[in-house]
Amino acid sequence: MPSLDETSVDKDVFTETVNDTQASQTIENPVEPVQNRSSWRPPIKRQRHNDNIIQMMEMRSKERQEIVSSLQAKEDDMDLFFKSIALSVKKLRPDLINDAKLKSLQMVFQLEVRNKQLTGLPHISRDPNTSSSMCASIPPNSNSLRNRTISLRMADPSNSEVPTVSRTSHEFESEFQPPVRPFSPNIIVNKSLSFPTDLLSVLQNFPNGNYVIHVFNKDKKLNDAARKILVDAIVAWHIERKIKISRDYFEKVSIVIEKQFNDDKYIYFKKRGLKPSVTIPILTDEIESEECENLAAWLRVNSEPWTDVQTHWKNTFKKRRREILLNFSLDNWPLFKHSQGFNLIDLDFYEIYEEKSYGLFRKWPNYKNKIINTLNAKIKDKQNLKLLKYLNTINSSEAISDTIIALLIHALLPPSVKYISKENNKKIILKSTIKDSQDSMFLHVKTLNDFDNRVEHLKNHLTERNESLQPIIVVVGIDLLTITNYYVIYDQVKYKFQNCLSAIDACFKIFHVLNLKYPVSSINTWTFFQKYFYEIHLSEDDLIYYVYLLT
Repeated sequence: MPSLDETSVDKDVFTETVNDTQASQTIENPVEPVQNRSSWRPPIKRQRHNDNIIQMMEMRSKERQEIVSSLQAKEDDMDLFFKSIALSVKKLRPDLINDAKLKSLQMVFQLEVRNKQLTGLPHISRDPNTSSSMCASIPPNSNSLRNRTISLRMADPSNSEVPTVSRTSHEFESEFQPPVRPFSPNIIVNKSLSFPTDLLSVLQNFPNGNYVIHVFNKDKKLNDAARKILVDAIVAWHIERKIKISRDYFEKVSIVIEKQFNDDKYIYFKKRGLKPSVTIPILTDEIESEECENLAAWLRVNSEPWTDVQTHWKNTFKKRRREILLNFSLDNWPLFKHSQGFNLIDLDFYEIYEEKSYGLFRKWPNYKNKIINTLNAKIKDKQNLKLLKYLNTINSSEAISDTIIALLIHALLPPSVKYISKENNKKIILKSTIKDSQDSMFLHVKTLNDFDNRVEHLKNHLTERNESLQPIIVVVGIDLLTITNYYVIYDQVKYKFQNCLSAIDACFKIFHVLNLKYPVSSINTWTFFQKYFYEIHLSEDDLIYYVYLLT
């Protein structure tokens, strides 16, 4: 404890320091005297006074330096250790300095708790040879560490009496807590303090977020489209606040999703590698129930009664969906190859997008009448002008008009991709044509006998371009104006339909249910069908300018 004389000296030094500071400010910013141009003289007395003050300040500065040096000489190794840490911290960025202060306090607090648990004593005394001591006391009626009292004793080794300053833990932390700053784009917010526990407010401030709330209020569950919007909203919320999202952190978010929406803990990750045209959230590992495994086994060996097939198919959707998104094989679900397998495709598509299932049939009649004027104004190439001329001569209610319009849409959305071909052992770069786009969506064969040969020829052609055969519509007829049957094929799957719209609807849904990519030549047309008729908008979709001209 400092003596009375030392206290008096400190007060004198403090008073003189204040006076010195005021005097220096007077020197730096002197009050300009009112000048009389006729009788102004240099302020000799003031100059002498200022010189005396400067001399006195230099003496006081030297004395203060000697006092500081003597105090530093009395520091022990522990004081120097923490001073070296403080000097290192001062060299950091301001945000890191605040972080260091907070973590230091947290670390000291944890050590105090551990020390208390190990000793089990209400007071902790330090070695009397040290320059300071600390004791922690806990109120007898306290059940929380937050209410404990921290008592700090700053002692002099030569003094037996030590004054005690007591503060609550909250006051102690508040004193050393880094100042709260208003949000700035350059400040990285502590993600542990910014966790979005109220997802409803996050959704309400996000485009299409109300759709998620509507789906949950209506069905008491989320579909895949709602889940995707929910995750996009959460990610956008964190990006706006400059918070980096790690895998472990997102798992914590999934727990909040599960609690607020009664939903499974879906983790939305995309496998590294080639980007699929349609990405659906991948389910986390689940322990499949014995009943689900039994139903899947039943579906592998049975195809009737069909009502039971449909019921069991719905109950195994999650298991099948996970397999499709990870490593899918049609052999695991042979009913996809059944003649009625498209009904099962339709069931799965409804589980994913629900109300989107009937978009094509609902919008097509009005769109067909509206698009004819655009076709007449835009189409210029001879091959498609022939189809357009025939379209203008028939009644729009005729079934063949749907096929012709679907083909002519390719002329309005020409492909923009290029591929490498070999001619005379030379590689040349070619651009996909409107005909390539049409052929990648509609394969025309004159008779069923030509079916297999034409499909095999198309596979070979695609292989040369480093592409594979994707779901495609096969039209059977003498020419494109006299179509008798429609088929949709993919791998070992073959579905038969009576009209063009049903075939387009089936082909589109196969892409989404089996998580397949659109053919590169017709990606513009398929994306247009996806966005306009089915109203499915995915963040990974390529921005195709032509698509928006037809919507």
